[in-house]
Amino acid sequence: AAELVGDSQDNNCDGEDWSHSVDVGYSQICVTGANGLQCWDDTGSGLLSDTPEGRFQAVSGGSGFSCAIDEDSLLYCWGEEDYGEVSDAPLGEFKAVDTGFYHGCALDSDGAVHCWGTQGGEMYDDGQVSDAPAGQFRAVATGAYTSCALDMEGQAHCWGDDADGVVSDVPSASLVQISAAWDLVCGVDVEGGVHCWGGDSWNAVSNVPEGKNYTHVEAGWSFACALTEDGEAECWGYNVQGVVNDTPQGVFTQLSAGSPSACAVDTDEQLHCWG
Repeated sequence: AAELVGDSQDNNCDGEDWSHSVDVGYSQICVTGANGLQCWDDTGSGLLSDTPEGRFQAVSGGSGFSCAIDEDSLLYCWGEEDYGEVSDAPLGEFKAVDTGFYHGCALDSDGAVHCWGTQGGEMYDDGQVSDAPAGQFRAVATGAYTSCALDMEGQAHCWGDDADGVVSDVPSASLVQISAAWDLVCGVDVEGGVHCWGGDSWNAVSNVPEGKNYTHVEAGWSFACALTEDGEAECWGYNVQGVVNDTPQGVFTQLSAGSPSACAVDTDEQLHCWG
């Protein structure tokens, strides 16, 4: 698969500052920057017209819907409304959000976890919404039917569908960052090591890279990508549409992986997408 640089599939990012946030979701890619928020579907057919206007600090794409946090820490969700993914989004001020297949989870300003979707836990809920834990957390990540969060000590907590041990095999290491997609979860520990657990059908768990210090890791569809401390991108696992073999060279500041693509922002604030 060819690497897409700058215009990112539809000439919609060329020359823009996309330094704030990039997210590859289950069916769309979204970026935020000084000029606002733009999303397009992963088929490359063009911009999504229902993307809200304004400036946003974070964005996450689920299956047909997306959520973002604006500069005032307010949460917005839009797109397909199947099981309350949009209308049941919580009110208040939030500092992090991540979206799964039919649900989303966000951290409010006090660090509490709020999860919604699946018709309030009545449809396709394996506990990823209804079993959200109490307490204070500093990061949140959602898979297809699983949710995870990092507590203030860096311990990962996961709940929902325990497919392939994604809930029960949580590592004991103290993590500084976490990412989830489908039945795969990955995190970076305090010493720069990468940990992945859950689905290993394409060796996304067993082939985790070693020997370098990593600053960020992203779980995708049976593959994962990480940034080294030097800003180099590495991907491993399922080489769907060349997402592993076509990993670009360069120095990157941000990274996101999804289904079945990955994107990164380089030091010149140019967006690169592949897969």
